[in-house]
Amino acid sequence: MRKYFFFLFFLLGYSFVVAQPKLYRPPVLTDGWETDTVASFPLDTTILLELLKEAANAEPFDLRGLVVVKDGKLIIDEYYNSFFWENIHDIRSAGKSVTSILALIAVEKGLLSLDTKILSLFPEYADHRHPSAAKSSITLKNLLTMSSGLDADSDNPSSPGNEGNWLWAKDYVRLILDLPMAFGPGERYVYNSACAMLTGAAIEKVSGKTLEEFAREHLFEPMEFGDFFWQKTPAGRTAAMGNIYLRTRDMAKIGYVLASGGKWKGRQILTPESVKAITTHYLDIANYSAAAGYGFMWYLNEAKIKDKSIPFYFASGNGGNKIFVVPSLNLVVAVGQTAYGYGYGHRRAHKYFEMILESSL
Repeated sequence: MRKYFFFLFFLLGYSFVVAQPKLYRPPVLTDGWETDTVASFPLDTTILLELLKEAANAEPFDLRGLVVVKDGKLIIDEYYNSFFWENIHDIRSAGKSVTSILALIAVEKGLLSLDTKILSLFPEYADHRHPSAAKSSITLKNLLTMSSGLDADSDNPSSPGNEGNWLWAKDYVRLILDLPMAFGPGERYVYNSACAMLTGAAIEKVSGKTLEEFAREHLFEPMEFGDFFWQKTPAGRTAAMGNIYLRTRDMAKIGYVLASGGKWKGRQILTPESVKAITTHYLDIANYSAAAGYGFMWYLNEAKIKDKSIPFYFASGNGGNKIFVVPSLNLVVAVGQTAYGYGYGHRRAHKYFEMILESSL
């Protein structure tokens, strides 16, 4: 009975907040975040209150979480539509950006290098189809920049490497390595899931662990993540192309580890050199996406706010799942949504991000 009254009180309080958004100090929970109030920073609270009001009433009702981190402190921590801080949800292809971080951790540990030839890691597939010098020259860097040259295009259902052709196969590595080449490695960017899956398979091969185990040991536990779930393929491999279920607070940690130069609470998770490598503009992708450039499975762009040009980079997943990082403002914004298959989720996330940017200038 006592729990029932507490829950009823919480719901009534939550309804009041939805009706009249307020800026407050997020609760301190056992996940390592330091918290602070918006009032501690030179932010335009009028814009932020307008944002929270809009988010609280956003339709359709598939917005899940909005987390803002400023100068390493959690200042906005809001949840919507029956979601709470401890709930996890599928961030879809934003998980590719997690895979890229894990790949650089593997490089730091000497398990891989950016120049590692991918086929050299899988001698058991020496009889792969369509052999060529170009295919043999595909490197880890090519995978991380979506420029392998393999005929794999997630936006083209007729592409032989479209994930619909191999995703549920027992041995997807063979099917991907069997693909013909469409262009030379490094020549251009083509968005696909095959590159991410091969990256995960490479990490698993050299580490002797599943990608989930590797992530737990080197990223999630050191950064005090809460519950998570990572989908597996029929062969038991971790789905490195995404499909990781995280709390929105932990999405923000993924962005923060890059914003902080690779550190979490004084512990070096990534070297600054790896952070720079992940967020360097390697390929122009304006013809392929809303972003201008591509790093290692992170998008790079600039926002035009108040006659200023603000560089930022972000992870992006189906449904409007975004992790934005603005180095010049020491700002991280995570937006969790389940608008799977609809473009409005992406537009909504970018709108909220731009409102937060505007409040910061």
